[in-house]
Amino acid sequence: MAVTASQSNIELTHAALPVTCYPPAAFQFVCEGLGYTTERANCLQHGAGSNGGMVGGGMAGGGFASGLGGDPHADPAESGGLSGGLAGGLSGGTAGAGGLGGSLPMPEIRHVTGQQLCLGLREYAIERFGMLAPCVLRHWNISRTEDFGRIVYALIEAGRLDKSADDSIEDFHAVFDFDEAFSPAVLGARIAPR
Repeated sequence: MAVTASQSNIELTHAALPVTCYPPAAFQFVCEGLGYTTERANCLQHGAGSNGGMVGGGMAGGGFASGLGGDPHADPAESGGLSGGLAGGLSGGTAGAGGLGGSLPMPEIRHVTGQQLCLGLREYAIERFGMLAPCVLRHWNISRTEDFGRIVYALIEAGRLDKSADDSIEDFHAVFDFDEAFSPAVLGARIAPR
C-alpha cells in the first residue's frame, strides 16, 4: 500500500476512521506499526545493525530478513507489496559508490508486503506492550493476521492508504498463529534481557 507525501503523517480521528469492529486505537497501532516496519526495512537496506533494533533479534527469530523470505540479503524494495511509513521512516542515506570514493543516495523503502507488515506488527506489539501484547491486541478485537488485513483495507477504502496492483487482502491470511507467536514462552524469550 502506498502512502503519498501528504499522507505520511496523517492524524487519525474518529470521524476519519471507517466503522468497523476495531477501535480507533487499533487503527492507530497499525499505522504506527506500518511506520515501524518500513523503518526496519530501511535499517536493513542501509545496513544499520544486524537486527534493525527489533526485540529478540528481529522477525521470525533472525532479523528482518527472516520476514523477507529468509534471505538475509533480500531487498525489501524489490519484493513488492504494501507501501507506507505513516509514522515516518528513514529518509534516504548513502552507500559507497563502488570504489569511486563518493556516495550515492539510497532510496527510502516505503513498500512492504502484507506478510512483512504482519511480522512487523507482531514485533512492534512485543516491543511496545511486552508480555501484555496478546491482551492488548485481543482487547482491540485482533486475534488473527487477517484482522491486520481488515484494518489495512479499511484504511485503504477510507482513502488513508493506497495499495499497489500486487497487494491483496489474501496477503494477510494465516501469516502466523497468534497463540504461538504470543505464547508466554515465546514472549519471555524475546523480551528477556540479553
